[in-house]
Amino acid sequence: EKMTEKYRESNYKHKATANLALVKLIKKWHSEGHHISIITAREGSAFMKLRTKAWLSNNGIPYHDLVFTKSKQTMLKQLLTSNDYESITMIDDNLNNLAKCEDMYENLLQEKNYPKCTFIWIKHKYNKKHRFEISRYSRIKAKTYKDLNKEAYNGK
Repeated sequence: EKMTEKYRESNYKHKATANLALVKLIKKWHSEGHHISIITAREGSAFMKLRTKAWLSNNGIPYHDLVFTKSKQTMLKQLLTSNDYESITMIDDNLNNLAKCEDMYENLLQEKNYPKCTFIWIKHKYNKKHRFEISRYSRIKAKTYKDLNKEAYNGK
């Protein structure tokens, strides 16, 4: 916990460059009227909230909601059971996060019909170790930055 907290308080992630293709895609979805909720597993201290909001603003990322939670699964379940959405797209670069959310979603679907949920795993050079694991998940789509770029710019 203390190591994680120190890492999060460092300026490392807050100085990171945003994925321009993903920013463009989010802007496109926002302009089309989609509701954008950013859910982060960062702790919700005032310090982290200010830093995260500043990073989003500095990178021009539009959103409607910014949610700090320890469990993305819990947050996804709340969104699904709220009946406020026709569909939900969850994007993450952590396959483990997506896998846990997909497992929870599959279990929920056994109880009743929930909104369609799409899971997108952003592959990059640092998470190559998962490239073979993706095949065991039915709803997770793997995309590269190049794929996101095509979507953001309508294939151009």
